[in-house]
Amino acid sequence: MPTNHNFLGLSIQEWAALATIVSGIAVIVLIFVNVLYLRTAKRQTKAIQRQATESQRQADAANNTLEFLRQESKEKDLEQVTSICLTLKTTLERVMDVKGLISSIGKPGVRASWVKIVPYDWSSILSEAGRISEELYARTSAVGEQLRKAEQELTWCVEVEPTYKDLNSIQHIPRLLDETGPLLDGIRIEFEARRKKMLPMK
Repeated sequence: MPTNHNFLGLSIQEWAALATIVSGIAVIVLIFVNVLYLRTAKRQTKAIQRQATESQRQADAANNTLEFLRQESKEKDLEQVTSICLTLKTTLERVMDVKGLISSIGKPGVRASWVKIVPYDWSSILSEAGRISEELYARTSAVGEQLRKAEQELTWCVEVEPTYKDLNSIQHIPRLLDETGPLLDGIRIEFEARRKKMLPMK
């Protein structure tokens, strides 16, 4: 008589059939899991790509902004130095004009504004000179003090009452202005050289 091997109420053939079914289900589950994983990985990859694209866009925007600010700063610096060159040229001409007016001081009608020499923005010129070199700063400061001294003495002679005027006190001013003129022009030349270096390359 054939012997029937049963386990938990199932024969070997039934267990084999059940194992086949379970294996098939397991394969289906694995396929489903792999599909979900691939979809998730694809979404993550796209998200990473979008993030990388956005990061690159932000980096490009930041670089463009930085380059714009650098260019704007260069243009402002060039405008500042150009303005200083014009101011120094005008001041040099003013020194010559005031020197020619000294003989008229003490006469009626001469105004204090006529002997104004030092430009109102001399502090800006001094500051910009300091950015170039300490030596230029020192020379610019010294010239400014000489011009200011001459201006103050001439203004006093113009504004004081005629009875108290001592025109002999300003006899040294023409010599002072003669000495200051070349120094002032030397400063102008250095600023002009700096301006030319700042011009964009053609």
